[in-house]
Amino acid sequence: MKKYVFVLFLFALIILSNAVFAQQSENEISDARAKKEQKVDAKLEKQFLKDEKAEQKRIKNLESSLKNYDKALSKKHNAEVKLAKQNLNYEKANVKAKKDDAALAKMMLDIKKTEIAIQQAEGELESYQRDIKRYGKEED
Repeated sequence: MKKYVFVLFLFALIILSNAVFAQQSENEISDARAKKEQKVDAKLEKQFLKDEKAEQKRIKNLESSLKNYDKALSKKHNAEVKLAKQNLNYEKANVKAKKDDAALAKMMLDIKKTEIAIQQAEGELESYQRDIKRYGKEED
């Protein structure tokens, strides 16, 4: 009888120890899952912040490009007005023949400089238009 009791006792110990080990391994598995979920959440949060920062930068660049575009447009407009005045003055001086050849050449040089300024302003406008198109696109 003592042997039966001892065997039953050992059997109960084995069953209890298996249950304890099983509970420990379940706890370890659940802890591992929780850590993995935390890592995934942290990674998602980091990606969200990265995307948000990129969007803010895109908006800032778009606003800057729009502002620069407006400045270049104004610069071009002013240069065109100046060119029109210079052409008018040149034609008046040429018709009246009041100016000597050096003065007319200087006027023509100023007209060419203004035409170059207009071309530069057009180049800037094209550059800013490309930037506006690039930064204006929404990231999906």
